[in-house]
Amino acid sequence: MRRVRGTGGAPGVALGRFRWQAAQTQHRNSAAQSPQQELSDFARAQQQVAQELQGLADACRREGRGEAAALLEVHALLLADEDFVAAVHAGIAAGADAAQAVQAAGEAMAAQLAALEDDYLQARAGDVRDVAGRLLDALAGRTADAVPEEPFILVAEDLLPSACIRLRDAPLLGIALQGGSPLGHTAILARGMGIPAVFGLGEAIGPDCDGQEALLDGGQGELLLDPDDAARAAFRAQQESAGNLAALRGLPDETRDGRRLDILCSIAAPQDCRAVLENDGRGVGLLRSEMFFLTCGTPPEEEQQLRAYGEVVRQMAGRRVVIRLMDMGADKQAALLPLPPEENPALGLRGVRLCLAQPQMLHTQLRAICRASAEGPVALLLPMVTSPEEVRACRDRLQEVQVELRREGFAFDAQMEVGVMIETPAAVLIAPELAQAADFFSIGTNDLAQYILACDRQAPSGRQMDAHHPAVFRAMRMAAEAAHGAGIRVGVCGEMGTDAALLPFLLEIGVDEVTVPPSAVLPLRGALREMDAKRACNP
Repeated sequence: MRRVRGTGGAPGVALGRFRWQAAQTQHRNSAAQSPQQELSDFARAQQQVAQELQGLADACRREGRGEAAALLEVHALLLADEDFVAAVHAGIAAGADAAQAVQAAGEAMAAQLAALEDDYLQARAGDVRDVAGRLLDALAGRTADAVPEEPFILVAEDLLPSACIRLRDAPLLGIALQGGSPLGHTAILARGMGIPAVFGLGEAIGPDCDGQEALLDGGQGELLLDPDDAARAAFRAQQESAGNLAALRGLPDETRDGRRLDILCSIAAPQDCRAVLENDGRGVGLLRSEMFFLTCGTPPEEEQQLRAYGEVVRQMAGRRVVIRLMDMGADKQAALLPLPPEENPALGLRGVRLCLAQPQMLHTQLRAICRASAEGPVALLLPMVTSPEEVRACRDRLQEVQVELRREGFAFDAQMEVGVMIETPAAVLIAPELAQAADFFSIGTNDLAQYILACDRQAPSGRQMDAHHPAVFRAMRMAAEAAHGAGIRVGVCGEMGTDAALLPFLLEIGVDEVTVPPSAVLPLRGALREMDAKRACNP
């Protein structure tokens, strides 16, 4: 037995035989053609791929796979991206054939994304390569490989999101990749499909593994080649444990003595909704809307945003969706909004400050969010708030938008709630005043701990940020007391919410809900239902 460690990308365990998938070689035209003919070939390939993407998206929607359909629509946008198309045209004008120009433009754009500091944006490089690969296939006349009929664990150098979608009906047990990212769309799709996946295994796996039996653990991010009897027994126990968690679906989020603590989910895109539903999350406590902005070369239009937000609301089917305004700046720099260099961007123009400094972008986003509220329960969340004036300014913009939409005949929820993220020391210290201006609080523990402790949570230093510091706990208690003093709900969002050991503290200070990744819902529910709130809060 040989153990190989990587990075977990989709939870779950799988036992089966490897099937190696080789990467396709890139195509280059051999016959010389005129630039006009190359441009014509590129336009034809664009049209063909657009039709393929639409056909796949339609099929996914008919199958109830809205998250995959939304991803395919994102790829369709990349296919027509102005910068990408201009780069291809420029390459052809410089003497390259269509395939060479597509390959060069795709690699250049992917390299730009991969060089960014933000992990999520780095992972979007895979989407660009996926779209470029589809174009190259269309130019070369290639078709998709045949899918194995027997159950298998796919092992490959990487797996593009579109290839993952094509495997939706295959007897796929798991995914093991030499590279890839747990933040990429392949990982998101794998989680939505309920397929365990491990990334970053390196050259420890390869073509020579084809046909070999393996045990894959997507939660722990490891692989066992030729597992022994003990590993097989552990696999069976893990399957039994997963079955026990599944039994918690449909049960209330409450302690033995009836103290309720709603468990909601944080997501970044419509394709995450399936994981929310499969894990029985009560709703979406945080939709990171900035992810729609970070992957675009130009500000997304109202209809683009509406499609994304509306898709989330429709998939949630009556469960509440909290949409956070674009939280950009600091570590989330967007190509569509080049910001001047700052000595310390974490303390600079970001969050709600940036929203108010970009009135047209804010206006467009508020229109899209309001229109999405006609599809189901939606709430608005303001990031990085430091004053009641910021809350009032956003409410004024929201009211202006609602007047405008009413005049234009669009439906929306006029009673949509507006919440405030408590993630700065200032917000904690003026929490009573903020509670008078907001409809609910969401304590963002990751940033709150960073700012209270003056410790960069992303710094690659040996000293880890202690989110369990007494000062952080005291700040959370102050925020919760202010919220309940004003009669509004308070939630916790961040890594601290996933820690079952902190449930007694959260119950003690009166937290009403926690927002966690979908995979954490059932384990947290199980821990909550084993507790007695009165005993836990008064040991």
